[in-house]
Amino acid sequence: MPLIQGYTTINNKFETLTDKDIVKHDLLMEIYTHKGDCDWNPELGTTIQDQVFQMKTDEVKDIIIDELKRVVDNSPFLALQDITTEELEKGWIFNLIVSYMGNPPEECYLMLNVFKKQKFQ
Repeated sequence: MPLIQGYTTINNKFETLTDKDIVKHDLLMEIYTHKGDCDWNPELGTTIQDQVFQMKTDEVKDIIIDELKRVVDNSPFLALQDITTEELEKGWIFNLIVSYMGNPPEECYLMLNVFKKQKFQ
């Protein structure tokens, strides 16, 4: 299996990451980058941050799921097996089941809180 190598400055340290660690880092980096913020690649990132203060609706949940699917599908190293959600009072936990370079699937968790807007009656 080929070695995948990259660099990160997480925790203000310059570190070398390899294989699964760099793929996880890249996945999280794209998820948490706001789409359009990267000058050299305006398509990099997601609109997930735009959903954080929206009302907690199925439409918002579907937008987030579609974004997560797109990011994983864009990775040449990951294959998405499934996405499930767990309800929280003010958001969801997204469970991504992915396989890395054909290895057995692993579960990744992403917790996202949204703040419900109260409707006045």
